[in-house]
Amino acid sequence: MPHRALFLIALSAGLLAFAPEGHAQLNDLIISIAGDAGFESDAQTRYFNREHCGLGGAGGSAGTGGTGGVGGAGGVGGAGGVGGSGGVGGVGGSGGTGAVSSVSSAVFTKGVVGGSGGSGTFTGTGPCNCGSGTGGAGGTGGFSGAGGAGGSGGFSSASSIFEKGVVGGSGGSGGATPGSGESPDTTNFDIRLQDTGSAITEVYLWVGGENARCDQFENRNETFSTCAEIPGNPRSVANNFQVGLTLQEVLDAQAGSTQIVSCETSGLQGTPYEIFAFRNSAPGSDNIDPANFGITSFRVDVQPPNLPLVDTSELRQEVFQIGWGDPDPPDLIQTWRFFCSCENDADTAVPLDFFSNTAARSRSISAEAIGLDPDAVPPQTAYVFMSAFDQAFVSQRTTGGNESGLTAGIPVTAVRVDGFCSATGDQGFCSGCAASRFEIGDGHGPGPVFAMLGLLIAFGLVRRLRR
Repeated sequence: MPHRALFLIALSAGLLAFAPEGHAQLNDLIISIAGDAGFESDAQTRYFNREHCGLGGAGGSAGTGGTGGVGGAGGVGGAGGVGGSGGVGGVGGSGGTGAVSSVSSAVFTKGVVGGSGGSGTFTGTGPCNCGSGTGGAGGTGGFSGAGGAGGSGGFSSASSIFEKGVVGGSGGSGGATPGSGESPDTTNFDIRLQDTGSAITEVYLWVGGENARCDQFENRNETFSTCAEIPGNPRSVANNFQVGLTLQEVLDAQAGSTQIVSCETSGLQGTPYEIFAFRNSAPGSDNIDPANFGITSFRVDVQPPNLPLVDTSELRQEVFQIGWGDPDPPDLIQTWRFFCSCENDADTAVPLDFFSNTAARSRSISAEAIGLDPDAVPPQTAYVFMSAFDQAFVSQRTTGGNESGLTAGIPVTAVRVDGFCSATGDQGFCSGCAASRFEIGDGHGPGPVFAMLGLLIAFGLVRRLRR
């Protein structure tokens, strides 16, 4: 028996030695999409998003509204009229209907002060300047002229009263930011074939869904609608093992009348597909050995993420703490973006100049960053909105991927926030350090009270023990 066992082991080892060598699956890789090659690593999922499919982003953000006009300056009071020269012994000249005066060089009354200037526009550092500024100063009224020598001086003409300056009009809404103009026809991408050391002069490309097994002949049968040949075969391979094609060519691949890859719909995190690159010869009617083809994995994601979840309760601070939760249902989020408007209307919102990263769930935003003046009376209010970008991006561009719509507005009102004692003026509970011991009554701490209670309890226990 031991000899038979040794014989079987030796026989098995010999058979394994002469068995055909297995081949690991070759993995090809998309290395650029629409000219962007800034992938984080080979492990990053390759996506074609709404822009690549020609569906546009979430829509360009509206441009910043024009600055409101500056309030007009108050009019200057008219100069008083000069008194007419008095005639010899006669009635005063044509200086007006004033009473005759024999006093020469009579000084007449001061003219009326011009009207106040109109309201201007508050100028802040942020994009949402939601307050009104101070109008221009009213002009000074003119003085009357001196009466003529000798005869009766005329009245000065009344100083003109000028009207209040006109308030500057609101700035017009900016135009939407144009998209990148990408489409499936113009979305070029490059595949790098895995180098096995063997020459590759051309490839035949087929496409199927995830785990389509296009290497198997039956799955390349168009009646099963599993895999389809990409138009343009065979394709020449460059010296660097690269093959170039467009997204439209992939979309044109059909199994019979069935389109394999679609830009019209996708899952929330994209629909997975695979491109099979058969090396040097067409697959024909054979099942292809893994050594003779590679697989390129990618996703098409045309569904924007849902909105971040926000609390729309009003915040009254100098620095606002904006918090949010994950979209429902959740998605793979790349970054969060912030907007503001003077109205509770997302259509009028303009972007703020900062973003938050994937892991963040809150952000501090100062009133000044929005464009609000904490010292304004009455206080100024704006609305903060948010959007989310998913991870259907090529590189770490801040605004890559599909963008959601905007959330409901979070009202933020800019006010100076002092401590409780400063705000209330109540010094009865606010004397000394806020970290000091609790005060009772006229300022005596709890120490004597607790000591007295301790003594009473001890006295009671002693009496009880003596009984």
